[in-house]
Amino acid sequence: MSNKTAKTATDSTALSTAAQYNWYKDRLNEDTGELEKVMRIKYMPGMPREYRFDAKTGTFMTGAASIGRTMTIHPLAWRFFTDDIFQLGEKFWAEVFFIDDKNCLAAILFHSASAQELQKLAEPLYYDEKGLNDVVINVYVTDHTNNKIKPAATYSIARFDSYVEADVEKVKEGRAFAKAFPIFRKGSWSPNASGTVSKFYYDPAEHQYDAIEELGTGASEA
Repeated sequence: MSNKTAKTATDSTALSTAAQYNWYKDRLNEDTGELEKVMRIKYMPGMPREYRFDAKTGTFMTGAASIGRTMTIHPLAWRFFTDDIFQLGEKFWAEVFFIDDKNCLAAILFHSASAQELQKLAEPLYYDEKGLNDVVINVYVTDHTNNKIKPAATYSIARFDSYVEADVEKVKEGRAFAKAFPIFRKGSWSPNASGTVSKFYYDPAEHQYDAIEELGTGASEA
């Protein structure tokens, strides 16, 4: 099968999947008085809603607002990788994409010890033939003090060892969404990432992103 034929088949599958789950809804355009199609799960490809874990204060943030020291996420797509992004030097990162309580596709990054904590959860799930998308994770914060430096420094780590099985239909819907739309974040992606392990993540380096239309080309299950 040629690459062109394979791409066409993938596009057709993505369109069929999108129609099956009805990703779009009608909304009245008050300026024109006409109905227009809008996404039921809000997502501009490459620009998910950004969440942040502040390891200095031990809080989760969205924009400039704190949402506290705990949050619950049902991962939809994710990747582990090593890269120098945000001018922080080369670090080990975990990037998780999920649908938040405002029905937006969202993304959050963890690095260093916090990323390793998430990896500790992902590994046993793999051996149980599950993925992070099969569970709803309660993320919480623990505080630590580094007494090896003077003055001593306090920092926080995100923990991921508390979870429950996700609703099976939600898992299926999440997988379908990841196949129908290119899930990634432009601001955190670079061509220099190494050691990447991902699931349902759309790597722009492996696709012709400029050719993506509204529904995308679909993400691989590999």
